[in-house]
Amino acid sequence: VKDNKPGIFRLKKVYARQPTTEIKVDRGRYTKDEEDREIEKEELTDGFRYGTTFVPINKETLDDMKYHSEKCFSIIGFSDANMMRRSLYLGDTVYEVIAEPAYEEEGQVFAGIVQAMYDTNTVAIVRKCFSERSSPELGFLRPHIAHDHMCMYYVKLPFAEDLRGFDFDNLDVIKRNQPSDEQLKTIDNLITTMDLTHADQGEEAFQPEVVFNPYIQRMFQCIARRAVTPDEPLSLSNTIEEMNNTLVQSIVAKSKRTLDTVHEEFVLRETERRQKITTGDQLFGSDDHLTKKLRLEENENIEEPTTDSTSFEAQSAAKKKAAMRTIGTITPVEDFKILIEQGSPSFTDVCKQMSTLILELINNSRGDALFEKALQCIQSLREICIQKLEPKLFNDFQMVIKRQAANIDGRKDFWAKIVDENISLITSDECIESNVIPIEAKKFLEEETANEMLNNALGTNEEDGDDEDLFDLI
Repeated sequence: VKDNKPGIFRLKKVYARQPTTEIKVDRGRYTKDEEDREIEKEELTDGFRYGTTFVPINKETLDDMKYHSEKCFSIIGFSDANMMRRSLYLGDTVYEVIAEPAYEEEGQVFAGIVQAMYDTNTVAIVRKCFSERSSPELGFLRPHIAHDHMCMYYVKLPFAEDLRGFDFDNLDVIKRNQPSDEQLKTIDNLITTMDLTHADQGEEAFQPEVVFNPYIQRMFQCIARRAVTPDEPLSLSNTIEEMNNTLVQSIVAKSKRTLDTVHEEFVLRETERRQKITTGDQLFGSDDHLTKKLRLEENENIEEPTTDSTSFEAQSAAKKKAAMRTIGTITPVEDFKILIEQGSPSFTDVCKQMSTLILELINNSRGDALFEKALQCIQSLREICIQKLEPKLFNDFQMVIKRQAANIDGRKDFWAKIVDENISLITSDECIESNVIPIEAKKFLEEETANEMLNNALGTNEEDGDDEDLFDLI
């Protein structure tokens, strides 16, 4: 099943003024220089680009490199017909496979296979190779029985490397993306008004059996116009649209009110992307004082004081903020939030920096001197992970802290502070992306937790598909 296009190439072999004249095609290759010398076919060699260099490969080497196969159309196995999803169909042609009419016994066997596959809702996986020089294809045969006609339809399938998986954000998480009841009702009305089932005086409009193919119709329209008036330019009028103009206008008129309602319910607003100030512009830019102030207010939301005494301090703070790439030990929470706002480095890398800093504070603390700062960092990391819908990053890190508190002497007192502050795992009630229920989070904070529970929690997180352990820090 493919587009019905005429064989235009046949027209190239016809000479309109003398149809009996035979047309011969002559091709020649010439050098692209001043000599303009003709090149014989034997002198040509295929070349392949490797960087900026063309590598010549002769015909013998090229033939040896080609894939050699055998002409075949063989069944590899069978599968449930429901597994052949429409999204897996490839190619633009569906072939009908029938038995050879001259062989009655083989035809009976073929009919039995088709009937068995039809009764069991099964398809046959097929390896097809058109010729020895063709690449093999993967496809399936679906049985088809209609009255006294039995056949199988062949459809091409993709290989594993042909499939592409795309992960998209969940639109249901953001409330502003949820359509209202009025918007849903408007779209339902639009579908109803544009329904072509009874659009043409109670009958279906634009039936495929009676609608002309615009490609073929346009081509023959141009040929007829050129034959009658060879000197006039071709008109760009569309005969198909003229024939159905009345019907199209009636559908448009009926849908106009609904379309106006769609424009009212779904308002489009033009948004301007804020341009980030580059580090070079901030440190070495030659802009005047007013321009810098406007750019800082728009991009970094920094209120620059107008007095000369405080202007230098604000500019220094802006430069320090723009040049920040790592989290410091003096003000880790503020540094962490600034890096999150900047968006560079990535959110995962910033969380990894914060996790590393927290472990350093815990391990390098004399007594409980740095425990308070570490707790503040953990609480900040937990809040940001909830906002960014990344609960797994924080939950994995909590596992690391608990495991360290159990294995390293003198760090159980820090875990006791976490229990007192009730800083547990992020649950599904707090973040929709979490797979931890509140009961598991409560048990996680218990001081005497069984090793099996800890291992089960770790195993659950590993099943999420994260191939790289970002918090293997100890």
